[in-house]
Amino acid sequence: MSKYLFVPLCLAGGYLVLLSPITQHIGNHIDIAHSAGQFSHGEPVRTHFTSVSLFDKALSFFVSVFLQFTDNSNPDTTLFAAYFMLAGLMPNLVLWEIEATRARSKGRVVR
Repeated sequence: MSKYLFVPLCLAGGYLVLLSPITQHIGNHIDIAHSAGQFSHGEPVRTHFTSVSLFDKALSFFVSVFLQFTDNSNPDTTLFAAYFMLAGLMPNLVLWEIEATRARSKGRVVR
């Protein structure tokens, strides 16, 4: 039964992450921070973590996204992070846990 809930929840999460107006707002903040070389509260944008430039770009992006969630420089992103965790991620994790505890799922990848 719960396998039919995964698709709508994943589609809602996809909308939340990819098409929601607040995510476009977060992207604008990241672009501004990277072009200026510092965040709005004055902390510099770190761009070197490893010696591999592809990993450095990805890590710099993730640091920029998650820093906005935690430093309260943009209250909208903090609210978005809470909404994403509670409304987007938690239902999928709960359904996955319910499926993993079923007897028929024993020995499968879910468990």
